[in-house]
Amino acid sequence: MQERHLKGRGIPVHFFEETVPQGEAVKGILVFNPAMGTKAKFYAPLAQAFAEQGYHVMVHELRGNGISPLRASRRCDFGYGDLLQDLHYLIHDVKSRFGDLPVILGGHSLGGQLSLLYAVQHPENIAQILLIACGTPHWSGFRGGMRWLLKTLPYLFTSSAALMGYFPGDRWGFGGVQGKTLINEWGHLAKTNQFRVTGDDRQYETELAAIPIPIKAFCFTSDSFAPKQAVNKILEKLPQEKVNFHCLGNQEIGFNADHLNWVKHAEELMPNFLEALS
Repeated sequence: MQERHLKGRGIPVHFFEETVPQGEAVKGILVFNPAMGTKAKFYAPLAQAFAEQGYHVMVHELRGNGISPLRASRRCDFGYGDLLQDLHYLIHDVKSRFGDLPVILGGHSLGGQLSLLYAVQHPENIAQILLIACGTPHWSGFRGGMRWLLKTLPYLFTSSAALMGYFPGDRWGFGGVQGKTLINEWGHLAKTNQFRVTGDDRQYETELAAIPIPIKAFCFTSDSFAPKQAVNKILEKLPQEKVNFHCLGNQEIGFNADHLNWVKHAEELMPNFLEALS
């Protein structure tokens, strides 16, 4: 993947680009948002697999990660609204360079949440949405020990961010170092199963139910961080006639998929993704 950046509002927006081999037909563009604390470069196998199937791919580097020049601290805060603004610059650039090619907006975990929120803001820019392992962190989407952890951890995370001025996810072993606003917004979702974007008065829960875009969603039966029930809790917010949901079993795909390692097997998953997007 080629590293690129463009001018945003005050800071550059960074992303990685993988293009269709020269001379081959281009079917569309995939703009992809990573999971919390995950570098864009991690998704190189996914980008390469889509490029080989005729899609230019742009993987958005979220603030605070990878090649982003920003690092969360007391003096550097960011939240969903900032990431959505960066994403808008990226999609505007894509549409200006590639014209009328259809844009698929994809995302993994938190990145899928961002894709849905962006679809509320700018549905005219998107042809389809691709969600992979994107569930709610609310405890009601989990069972066993994870359910009890998620009744407690969101409060500990947001308290930690209030004390430190940022979220020290590296110390918690979750999500990397993030802006206080971002973990507070994630924490609000974890506590209430309701989306909130700081400084934005849109009624996201109401508007999600009216998204006019086809939504293709995938999860993996052995993914303990985005189990089927947690993914369903997100999908229930959306117009059901627009949703096409597949939960892939290990026997079906030929490997034990967890919340991250599915990316390394992207080429094996392409038949599932392409069939849903066709």
